Amino acid sequence: MSLVVSDEKNVVRSMCAEPDTTLLPDTTLGRFFTVNALAWINQRRPAEAIGSFETVAEQQDYSEKPATALKVRCVWWMDASWLKFSPTMEIVPGSMDVGHQFAGVNTVDNPDLVVAFYKKLNAYQDYFRGVGEETPEGKIRLKPAPTTSGDTVYFSYTYKRWADIEDVANEYVDAVRNYVAACVMRHLMLKRGEVRGGRNWSGGGGERESQAQEQFMAEAERQVPQRFALSVG
Repeated sequence: MSLVVSDEKNVVRSMCAEPDTTLLPDTTLGRFFTVNALAWINQRRPAEAIGSFETVAEQQDYSEKPATALKVRCVWWMDASWLKFSPTMEIVPGSMDVGHQFAGVNTVDNPDLVVAFYKKLNAYQDYFRGVGEETPEGKIRLKPAPTTSGDTVYFSYTYKRWADIEDVANEYVDAVRNYVAACVMRHLMLKRGEVRGGRNWSGGGGERESQAQEQFMAEAERQVPQRFALSVG
């Protein structure tokens, strides 16, 4: 256990100028940790896994996304119709294993083999040109629609790394504090800043809280920057 909510509540209250339990009920502060921060850090640093399924001829959408998955990142698959010989891809599928073809050979001694190596990698990639995406309904849509049944589709997806905020790794504790502090400041801003200005006048209620919220959030996002996935295809 790297984060203890009961202790962190006191830390965050101190960061936010000690709001009392009238302005910030203890249960509300607790939810900012156990619900809001947990969802945020799991979105920022989710775990990843790879799944697979088989195609059905002419079926383009599949309900294969696991119930625990947050998002399908990328999809790649091989349509059996591409297993054909042609002038641009004259290879033998059973002998595509690179380790087999270059066993016992030092490519440094023969630079020409390096060229051949990358040509074979490119040929291998030709077998996985099928792509896909996640639909708004959470299904996996293949592009193009498969023409045959039994082709293997692979997909990577993210899922929640932590089930409890107190299980979060040490490296993310300070980011969680700043994120919760931003939640607290937004809470106080809404309480104090219902009216912040009008024609020819302005009030201070909520203004400082709004600025502090932005600062805390910026620091949390700096410590745990968003990662962008690269899509296959």
